[in-house]
Amino acid sequence: MTITDAEFFNQLAPAWDSTRERQPQLLTFLTHKLSLQPQDRVLDLGSGTGVLLPYLAPQVRQVTAVDFADAMLKIAAQKHAHFSNIAYIHGDILELTLTPSAFEQITCLNFYPHVKDSSVFKKKMSNLLVIGGKLTIMHDIPRSAVNAIHGTCRQVKYDNLPPAEIVSARLKNARLKITCQEDTDTYYFVQGVKP
Repeated sequence: MTITDAEFFNQLAPAWDSTRERQPQLLTFLTHKLSLQPQDRVLDLGSGTGVLLPYLAPQVRQVTAVDFADAMLKIAAQKHAHFSNIAYIHGDILELTLTPSAFEQITCLNFYPHVKDSSVFKKKMSNLLVIGGKLTIMHDIPRSAVNAIHGTCRQVKYDNLPPAEIVSARLKNARLKITCQEDTDTYYFVQGVKP
């Protein structure tokens, strides 16, 4: 029987945090590269169990965490209930209706390979950003590791992370100016700014 991606991630939710290698120094480093400001409103896509939330919430005005796996979001909300500036939205970002020009930052940690329509995604993200707002696609493991992990699982077998230059080209097509493109043996970080 075939299950949806949301059902697949819901099944993984209870054990998700115990299967992830904790890398607080790398997450601190990646968050620093965002150059967050106290008045920023951040849209955290594919938020899952909220791995990035404790790095974002103390630094900004508001974080909106979005995920299509409600079991993941419930865990995130429980773990981070002490933050009053996090809102949780259950749904597929490609189908949700959000206010245009509502965010200074959009973050995608370990999420981008699961986007099913990159053309719709990049246009929607550009629309959600304010002028000068940033879209950042990042992973706290190298691209080769992302693709190796996904390649061993039938559900996400084809959810590959492209080389940074391909993702950068896609963001340029959405009229975002690329400010950082790093595809290293430790992490992956591509950032575009809405001019």
